[in-house]
Amino acid sequence: GNTLKDSFAATDGFFPPLLHGMVEVGEEAGKVDQAFLRLAEHFERQMSLRRTFLAGITWPMIQLFAAVCIIGFLIWVMGWIGELAARQGGEPIDILGFGLVGTRGLVIYIAIVFGIGIAGVLLYRAASAGLAWMQPLQRLLLAVPVLGASLRTLALARMAWTLAVTTNTGMSAIRAVSLALKNSQNVIYMSQTETVAAVIRKGLPINEALRAASDYPTDFLDAVEVGENTGNLSESMERLSRQYEDRAKAAMAALTVLAGFLVWGLVAAFIIIII
Repeated sequence: GNTLKDSFAATDGFFPPLLHGMVEVGEEAGKVDQAFLRLAEHFERQMSLRRTFLAGITWPMIQLFAAVCIIGFLIWVMGWIGELAARQGGEPIDILGFGLVGTRGLVIYIAIVFGIGIAGVLLYRAASAGLAWMQPLQRLLLAVPVLGASLRTLALARMAWTLAVTTNTGMSAIRAVSLALKNSQNVIYMSQTETVAAVIRKGLPINEALRAASDYPTDFLDAVEVGENTGNLSESMERLSRQYEDRAKAAMAALTVLAGFLVWGLVAAFIIIII
């Protein structure tokens, strides 16, 4: 007999904050169906970008996986060859120089590879969750020329989508902006939540709050200001979200190319080590 909001809250953070907020507002306004429809559109856009990225790095990742497997096979074969050499009075062959030879070396090598993979997944999840100890690394990545611009564009696209969804539901301005900042998944924008909320509490509009926080492009701020002045903030953010959707696709393409080069760099490093 509990509400839908309470049911989602009982999942202990399994669903993103945006869904929780939209479900609550939808129930209060009697527009749960509209809230789910807007959420479906929003998450479908995010999944489309993710599919584009994964499709772009699939082949480089296959090459990396093949390189890792070949090195593991080589370690195992060197142990077998070393045993033959030892029977004839020769010395074991360790071409890598790390003592990884034979079955024992292969097991150690696999453990190292899995350890690196697990560490990478944990770092990605920590970065997505915006954990405090990951913020210096995220700020460093945002300072990289091509990478930083792409990450900012993706973050602003998520913000525009969220504002378009939340500002048309009767949600308070502070809560709508807070959800937008959190959904940006960008450490710089997420850290501005309290600053922006404090300005809005003084009775100032959202565009003034964002200007006070800085780090936003002029076209983004102008769209928010025009939307507030005309009373059509949701429509203005919807138009802006379409523009940033195109930019986000271009940014994701750039990130895909960059990620592909990084993976190919790892493959080249494996080859150099073997040589």
